[in-house]
Amino acid sequence: MRTLLSLFFVPYLRFLGKFHLYALPVMALVFLVRIPELMVLAPMIYMFALYTTMNRHQFKENIPWMLATFNKRTLVRYHLFAQTLVIACQAICSSVVLVSFFVVMILVAPESSDQVLPEMGTGKGAGALLSKGMSPLAGTKEQLVLAVVALFFLITMYSPVALKDYLRQLEERQGKKSQNKQILQFSVGAIFSAVLVYLNPAQWLGPLLSFILVAEVAYVVWMFNRAFALFHPRHYNRGLMVSATAAVLVAVGVHTLSSHRFNHAASSEARLTELGFMGALAPKISPEEFTAIAREVKDPSFIMDMLDEPRFAKLITPIQLQTWIVEAKELSVALRLVKTLPTAELVWLEQPTPWTNLEKLFSELHARNPASASWQAKTFERHLVKQKWQPKSDATLAGRGPLQQLVVLGVWQKQSPDLYRTAVAKEIHPLTQSLHWDEGARTPASKP
Repeated sequence: MRTLLSLFFVPYLRFLGKFHLYALPVMALVFLVRIPELMVLAPMIYMFALYTTMNRHQFKENIPWMLATFNKRTLVRYHLFAQTLVIACQAICSSVVLVSFFVVMILVAPESSDQVLPEMGTGKGAGALLSKGMSPLAGTKEQLVLAVVALFFLITMYSPVALKDYLRQLEERQGKKSQNKQILQFSVGAIFSAVLVYLNPAQWLGPLLSFILVAEVAYVVWMFNRAFALFHPRHYNRGLMVSATAAVLVAVGVHTLSSHRFNHAASSEARLTELGFMGALAPKISPEEFTAIAREVKDPSFIMDMLDEPRFAKLITPIQLQTWIVEAKELSVALRLVKTLPTAELVWLEQPTPWTNLEKLFSELHARNPASASWQAKTFERHLVKQKWQPKSDATLAGRGPLQQLVVLGVWQKQSPDLYRTAVAKEIHPLTQSLHWDEGARTPASKP
């Protein structure tokens, strides 16, 4: 072990010192330039460049004589121990450099730090996944995805360098494959893709993620055997059988866990999350049972994902949709719920109850982003026209909000030209006028 560390790991530490002799002056140059975009990218580029040096201490082309000189247990121990030290060194370097970067930025360039630091804190991808997966309220889906992602990064961090040589050999042999083998591989891939599309992966996430998790573990075993020759390749067929059995067992275990959480979870959000995750394997429930669970959902936006699944959408009663419309906190959510109402239930829009909340949400969105509000209003108008919604014939525009006036005008323009001409001739809301005749409001705009 000491011999291996002195041969490969100590030179890596020297290289790490030389790396920072170049990286630190570059970071200092960023302060002199003071370009906000560059100051945001500099820490990320530093960490990425540091990550690319992770495999410099490995065996490279020396694996054959290393296998002849040292026993396999020593080589595997060295690889795991040295790679862990490398990860620790890189984590320490990243923490020290990034903290120093932020401190110096605040002291030297306070006017830039006010802009740069908030931008660097807006990343939500991995952080959101980690916090959601580690939360006590996390569902089976989030925890399984987190396990797959964590194992993937462990594979990349502990990958023996022999794998890269093997991939290079595959590229060299790519042109030597027989035509029949290429046709067979293409056929299998096409059949697998067709089956995957037909089955709808979203309905089979549990088995799919379980298979990916087991495949990653099998890949780790194969990868280390490729580098350290732990067992003979003739045992690969036995390993495939074990992997397939393990994938089935893990899928069954995941489904059992998700089903248990669906039956015993305290919150309705958690129960509906598990119901959606089980997909095609979810237990059959009646509309009454689904409504009893959905009635306790506090945020209507939570139900949006289930509206796209016909199996769950048909379980939601119109009365429950109407309740969510009145309680919605976002215009897009409220309008999406209205569009889910059956055509026969659109008579409910003749009452003032739904328009009170819709007008409130429309006014709030228009104050923040007029283009987005205009586009959503015109889309809602076209939906009601397409559904042939008919407001009361004796209805007038007086006393109505701009959103309702816009919708009624659009319906009358297509269905009742006389009522439309009479309404346009009278005084209508200025915002309704701008929305009704502004064709440029038909494309959405990003929120500033």
